[in-house]
Amino acid sequence: MNAVAERKQLFALWLRQFGGWAAVYLIAYFAAMWSASNLAPQPLRTVLIVSPVAPGAAMIWNAVRSYRASDEFIRLKILEAVAVTAVFTAFWTLAYAFLELLGLPHLSVGFVHTFGWPVFIWKMVRLMRMQV
Repeated sequence: MNAVAERKQLFALWLRQFGGWAAVYLIAYFAAMWSASNLAPQPLRTVLIVSPVAPGAAMIWNAVRSYRASDEFIRLKILEAVAVTAVFTAFWTLAYAFLELLGLPHLSVGFVHTFGWPVFIWKMVRLMRMQV
């Protein structure tokens, strides 16, 4: 099997696995946000609020596993996606920390992290489109 076909298979697998976990994560995320604002403290509310952790961890594990299974070129591109995400998130948190001093509302880490995932996913989709 040639390298391009191998990369296509790897990314098709990554997209199915990551996309599936991302869908589960988004459902759990919306359930957590809804329950945090609409349910009184109770065990169900607690379960719903922490429910996004498991699919989030699965997405991270999927990214690590894909990284380990790929060739040097793809590893470089995945590492680039992670680096761009880290830089974007670092800049966002730095800038917003000072904007809070000007009176903007305090944001939770949970809200801030929702800006990092789309950057990573965007970079990975661009990488997949380049290979297909």
